[in-house]
Amino acid sequence: MAGAARSLATLAAAAALLLVGCADDGDGGTTDDTSASSPAAGTSQPSGSPSCTGDDDDDCQAAPGDGETVDPGRCGTTEPSAIASGLVQGTFGPWCENAVATTYDTALIPDGASVSATVRETEADTTVQLVPQGFAPNSTYTALMHADDCGDDPSDAGEVYQDRNTSGQQGRLAVDFTTDTSGNADASTTVPWLVPDDGEGKSLLISYESSEQGGTPAADAGTVVGCITLEE
Repeated sequence: MAGAARSLATLAAAAALLLVGCADDGDGGTTDDTSASSPAAGTSQPSGSPSCTGDDDDDCQAAPGDGETVDPGRCGTTEPSAIASGLVQGTFGPWCENAVATTYDTALIPDGASVSATVRETEADTTVQLVPQGFAPNSTYTALMHADDCGDDPSDAGEVYQDRNTSGQQGRLAVDFTTDTSGNADASTTVPWLVPDDGEGKSLLISYESSEQGGTPAADAGTVVGCITLEE
C-alpha cells in the first residue's frame, strides 16, 4: 500500500508540472516585454529645432524678426564731443542721432559714400582736410563750416560760421573739391584763425557746384547735398 501511495503522489506532481508548462506556453513565454519603454520606429519626437537639443548649444537662438537694421557705425549711442584737432570719419546715409555724415541728395552723395575729415590746429591757424569717396564722379562741391550740428534738414546746421575777429570771406572756412571718375577726392584749406572750443563751428554743409559729365545738371549750383559733423 505504501508503494502504491508513493506512485500516486509522483503522478500527481508530474501532472501539476505539465499543467504549469502548458499555461506558460499559451501566454507566449515569460520573457520581459521592453517595447513599452522604447519608442517605436517612425514615432515623432517632440517638435523643435534640431540644433536646440542641449542647454549649452550656441545655435539655440530665436529667429530674427522682420525690421530694418540701423548701421551702428553711423548711429552710435555716444554723443560727439567738441571739435578738436584730430580725425573724424563717417558713412553717408539718412540723418540719425550722432551720425557723422548725412546725405540730402543720394544722386550726388549716395548712401554708403564715405568721408574722412582731419582738423589740425596750431597756435595761429586751422587746416581742414577732406577725403570723400563714392560721391558722384567728375563733380565739384564746396564744404562750408556752419555753427551747429547736422540735422534732418540742412537748415538745422544753423548760420555760416564766421570768425569773430575776421570779416568777409576771410572769416569763413570752405573746402572746395572736385571728384575723379570714381567719385573720390582729396582737398584741404587753411585759415589764419582758430575755431573756439565753445560749441561753434560744428559742421560742414556740402553744396553741389557743377558737373563735368555734361547734360542736365544733377542739381542747381549751390544746392546743399550733404553734411559732416566736425565732432568726435
